Amino acid sequence: MNSILERINPQEMLLLGEGSVVRGTLKNEEAALIHGTMDGEVSCGSLLIARGGQVKGRVEARYLELWGEIDANSRVGKAYFLRGSVMRGVVLAKSAGIVPGATLEGSLVFQAVEDERDEAQESG
Repeated sequence: MNSILERINPQEMLLLGEGSVVRGTLKNEEAALIHGTMDGEVSCGSLLIARGGQVKGRVEARYLELWGEIDANSRVGKAYFLRGSVMRGVVLAKSAGIVPGATLEGSLVFQAVEDERDEAQESG
């Protein structure tokens, strides 16, 4: 697995630094790297939550790389839960990798690829 950091232009990445606390909604079409605490919803293309980073709110991303913690439900395309990470809540994903040493407190539900197309037809 190649990290998000190897694939994303740093100029397109939103960075929440270590020791930072943000309350509200974080949205970025490209990528976000969280070292601090996000108390609220996160929506982005690719999301890396570093060791020590924490999100206390709903997460939506096409790609999630979790080293830190999420305390809420999440909807993602691809998810990787890495050693030391903690995911609390329900995760709806198209695919997921869980490394030994990762903790999932809740459930992991796999969504079929065609579900997304069906939702688009129903709404449009």
